[in-house]
Amino acid sequence: MVSLGSKHEEESGIFDRPSSFWSYTVRECISEKKYAEAICIYRRKRGDGSFVVAALPLVLKASASLAMILFGKVFHSEIVKYGVESNVMVGTSLVDMYGKCGDVVSSRKVFDFMPQRNVVTWNAMIGGYMRDGNTRLAWDLFQRMPKRTSITWNKMINGYARNRDMAMAKWAFERIPNELKNVVTWTIMVDGYVHNGDMESARELFNMMPVKSFHVWSVMMTGYFRKGDVVRARDIFDRMNFRNLVNWNALISGYAQNGRCKEALDAFMRMQAEGFEPDEVTCASILSACAQSA
Repeated sequence: MVSLGSKHEEESGIFDRPSSFWSYTVRECISEKKYAEAICIYRRKRGDGSFVVAALPLVLKASASLAMILFGKVFHSEIVKYGVESNVMVGTSLVDMYGKCGDVVSSRKVFDFMPQRNVVTWNAMIGGYMRDGNTRLAWDLFQRMPKRTSITWNKMINGYARNRDMAMAKWAFERIPNELKNVVTWTIMVDGYVHNGDMESARELFNMMPVKSFHVWSVMMTGYFRKGDVVRARDIFDRMNFRNLVNWNALISGYAQNGRCKEALDAFMRMQAEGFEPDEVTCASILSACAQSA
């Protein structure tokens, strides 16, 4: 159950301040992933008769993040009421919200109704179709796009991979212009192979990467651990020159999932010795390892 009330906001007097301030506060809530709080602030100010167009994309994002399509529809009705549905940012946020909430029909209706669209709008609609598993309509839009960015290509590659069509994912990866192919693109493709259980192809591409992110190292470790190949997972970890907490968590949780309780605890101790503080993921993995060894 999501609570949309906040005693702190009432005591701080936020609702008595100018619209520019509470709009900024909504943005801050979004950046801190306090989505319910952001919606609460917006709805309270709307009750006072305030209306700020700039806040709409923010609360639509909050609705999408919480998968609360009913709130999204309420905000949509306000958008129509105040005649701002032709605003590109507002329209794009609606397309994105409906797509992330699983209502691609409504998302496409908004998309088609928009008098103007930008590349973000097209990317949002493509992402919605890919999330819904409709790769054909995503491809149709991709073909019609007047301009493509690295995000466009990355959405197509990731979408095909998540829908288990690695042939098309590879096709897109090989045809993306070099100036648009970045470390995220490589990581998505490696992750696609891992997601589909093809560790040989993942390893081949991983070794070809010109630059490797922290994330892609964890992706490879996780893939090997899922296959039960603890030796290769550890080998990936040992090849890293620098590590972050996510990498340590991947190692510890991988050991725990494979019943290697002693190794998990040893890694945990070594992680702390290197100055890393455990988070919730670390603690859950260690608890799992301890439960298995009891």
